[in-house]
Amino acid sequence: MLIIHVGGKVFSTDKFTPRIVIEADKILDDALKGKLGDEPEHIEKMAAFIAGLFGNQFTADEFLDGFESSHVNSDLLKIFNRIRGMVEDAMSEFPESKESKNA
Repeated sequence: MLIIHVGGKVFSTDKFTPRIVIEADKILDDALKGKLGDEPEHIEKMAAFIAGLFGNQFTADEFLDGFESSHVNSDLLKIFNRIRGMVEDAMSEFPESKESKNA
């Protein structure tokens, strides 16, 4: 489960659609390649994604105004890494098919 504090409220989610996973991977890969930085448009893009991730229980603007962090970029990237880790954990629970064992 992913939990976040925004504007004094606690929000949680444990449901990720394939689109969420794909977008999280794209954003994380861009960040690791140095394509995302401290520029406002990059932070706004991540804020919009996070609001969607939590089912729009808060808006991107509410996130930007209410997420308290002294290291915003690194904390945002931790969220993306956590999504990737949760998906990898879920995928490891699937049994291997006969085809993948014979490959």
